[in-house]
Amino acid sequence: MVILSTIIASGIGLWLLKPKKQDNFVQKEISIKQAKPVEIKNIKYNDEAGFEFEFPEDLIIKPIELTNPQVYSSLEITSAIEGKLTLRIADTTFKTTSEWIAEFEKNNFISDLTTFRLDDLTGINFIYGVPKNRLGIIINDGIIYTIESPGDDGYWDRARDIIINSFKFKPEVFENNENKTEPDPANKETITLIEENLE
Repeated sequence: MVILSTIIASGIGLWLLKPKKQDNFVQKEISIKQAKPVEIKNIKYNDEAGFEFEFPEDLIIKPIELTNPQVYSSLEITSAIEGKLTLRIADTTFKTTSEWIAEFEKNNFISDLTTFRLDDLTGINFIYGVPKNRLGIIINDGIIYTIESPGDDGYWDRARDIIINSFKFKPEVFENNENKTEPDPANKETITLIEENLE
């Protein structure tokens, strides 16, 4: 009985270890190619207020606040992606960027302060709000420059970086300021008062 059990166990073991015939299935190698990201070109925007910048062509720029005399330019920039970016240049009563931020902080928690540049102007960039927004601000000679977008660490941050890195004031803005001179004194009218004594 022991011998018979050993023979049966060995037979079952050999049968289990015996290589199986391959089925008629053919393995096919499947190759999946990653889709190339759609290449979005940058195009140039020229503003009547005297500046220009590049932006991704999938964005739509709409001037707003057209009737406000204290606003030089106010742009709302949108896309098919949720969110928007705004760029605004206007008069301000604040003297410095730090003064403006101190006032803003009274009602808002801000974080991640860094510096940024619009052409030759340097300002402060920070995160605030829920959902988080990224706001850059510069105050120079009574003019406030702001650029605001969702702080998404993705699409809107890339679009914002393209705009900021390509932002340039047009040379004629500086030429117009340099050419402002006092009128020639020779062209001034001279008014002479003649005093007459009447007797």
